[in-house]
Amino acid sequence: MSSLSKYLDSLGLDPFLIGLIAGALLTIFVASAFKRARAKTNIFAADPLAPAPPQPSPLSFSTRKSIHFRINLNGSEHSLSDDQTSSVIGAIQSGDRDRAVSLVQSDLKVSPDVAGKIVDALARAHLA
Repeated sequence: MSSLSKYLDSLGLDPFLIGLIAGALLTIFVASAFKRARAKTNIFAADPLAPAPPQPSPLSFSTRKSIHFRINLNGSEHSLSDDQTSSVIGAIQSGDRDRAVSLVQSDLKVSPDVAGKIVDALARAHLA
């Protein structure tokens, strides 16, 4: 018998029962520590139905000084100059998609469908 068991016996306590109680207390302590740590990192701690904070617009041209836009259509390369690209980007930023499509169509001499796809790709790629 170990000295702890002898000591507990001298107090009239069963070593097995004391070990069982100590194990239960340790389990409760560890579980509460994990619960507190999980509550701090819970991504759903906020109201899941609350509206998301406003995101900055993906269309921002203020930091770019010049953009040269090139596209390869059926093996032939077309390009927009910096001024033309700025005009298209300005139209996209102002929400005037039709004007952006007409600018691309007239500058690149492409069909309205192709020009629309180019404008959509430009907006999606966050180049504007």
